[in-house]
Amino acid sequence: MEEVGGSNPPCSTRDYSTEEPYGSFCYTWGNEVKSLSKSMLLDSQDLHIASSDLPLLIHGAEGKGASLFSVSLVADLYMQGASILFLCGYSMARDEFDKQTNSKDESILVESKDDIGSIHRQRAIFLGKDHEELLLEILASLPDVPEQIIFLKNYELFAESTFESIFNHNKLVLAGDLDACYYRTRILEKGWKTSIYFSKPNTGTGVVIPDLQKYSGYLVGRDKHGVVTLAA
Repeated sequence: MEEVGGSNPPCSTRDYSTEEPYGSFCYTWGNEVKSLSKSMLLDSQDLHIASSDLPLLIHGAEGKGASLFSVSLVADLYMQGASILFLCGYSMARDEFDKQTNSKDESILVESKDDIGSIHRQRAIFLGKDHEELLLEILASLPDVPEQIIFLKNYELFAESTFESIFNHNKLVLAGDLDACYYRTRILEKGWKTSIYFSKPNTGTGVVIPDLQKYSGYLVGRDKHGVVTLAA
């Protein structure tokens, strides 16, 4: 893959400033409100994913735009106030997240057991593939795991055991290439509330995916579907 609750329906254009648990998706400097994340669109209308839309699966072959879109989606959740545990296969994804959220002062890269003692003070926790064996210790150390957004980026690069350790987590975002993942059948066994396809997987998903323009995806949710893109 390339680098770079309520009665309202999921994936809607509603006002997220009143939705729990995250609140506003913008930061404010003085009298000016700025959103640093890239804007997402669903059928050309503003899109913001809520916790009620999770768990969420993103599939895309290399070069189709799924990578940047997935980072932007999780950046938007962060800007709403969510805490993120970000497992990334490539450092460029972490750099893009930092660029969109300006989160360096609230983030930590876990590279050893010594770093785990500091994670409770950070809203964004990064764990690279080279240290995925530390995931269980991180989960055991976090006081609010059920409220944490867990983002597994480039899941095809991670061991199946890593996915199994978060399989039952509700606030989960997976992004990668199903066709390149040896445990894709297990991934599809999870009850995803929302799925987004930037290309048609060879693996049967039961979803009829229309022909898509480059860098566009097809979103299928419980009460919502349509074409998603990043705003130009």
